Amino acid sequence: MELNFELLKTEAIDNHIYRGQTVDIGAPQLYGGLVMGQAVYAASQTIPRDRTIHSMHCYFILPGDPYAPIIYQIDPIREGNSFSTRRIVALQHGKAIFNMSASFQIKESGISHQLDHKPVKGPEGLLNLKQINSEAAERSEGVLRDRLKSWAQTKWPIEIRPIDAFDPLNPVKAPPKLGVWFKILDDISLQSLAFRQASLACLSDYMLLSTALIPHGISWLRGVRQAASLDHSMWFHEPFQGSSWMLYLMDSPKTGNSRGLTRGSIYDQSGKLITSLAQEGLIRT
Repeated sequence: MELNFELLKTEAIDNHIYRGQTVDIGAPQLYGGLVMGQAVYAASQTIPRDRTIHSMHCYFILPGDPYAPIIYQIDPIREGNSFSTRRIVALQHGKAIFNMSASFQIKESGISHQLDHKPVKGPEGLLNLKQINSEAAERSEGVLRDRLKSWAQTKWPIEIRPIDAFDPLNPVKAPPKLGVWFKILDDISLQSLAFRQASLACLSDYMLLSTALIPHGISWLRGVRQAASLDHSMWFHEPFQGSSWMLYLMDSPKTGNSRGLTRGSIYDQSGKLITSLAQEGLIRT
């Protein structure tokens, strides 16, 4: 079970049609972040080189099959002087499992500001997610032990270090906020910006919906019967190298009607805001 960013590099099989390979990471269905990352990368291959993605809005329609390839159909619906727009549909077994609208822009100058984050602990000395899950597995048994061991053994292309300590076996009610430092393990700084942005889209789906569980004192191990991402939006503000730690701050302003709304901001280690996100997910308890 290994998620590798090289899977993001889709293969062109016809005009505006691409194929992406999948992987089983031990979840009941295909990891949605992989589909988003592949869609971003595939759409970027149809864009003039002077343009980069600045926004994407997508819906997860059906659970993906981790054992079948994905076909991406790209519709070049607009080619303007400054912006290019693409509609992307991902298909498996002849059915649409995902669709996305993405917009690309030339580089332009203009006014600039950002909302800075409050001071947080740095990544040094924090436990990573694998260590947290491994330790919890040693305190559990049966199905819980197996699930935690599986999470700890799954190979991810990033290291994640939560800022605040937590116990996956005994979640406690707290304000709906979550912060993690993450670092991409392979140096992708020499890869294309399209690949780096696809990588960010891929990992952005991980842990975001967890923020909606925090104020209810539940976790994926205890209290959740069914969960899935429903939609996901991203705004890419600045280019980034991807060779150092990045800060992912998340919050959840609302849950209700078996849905949870979550938001995220990703900063580089210098404090520059790279990306903003929003996601709504299904949460049945």
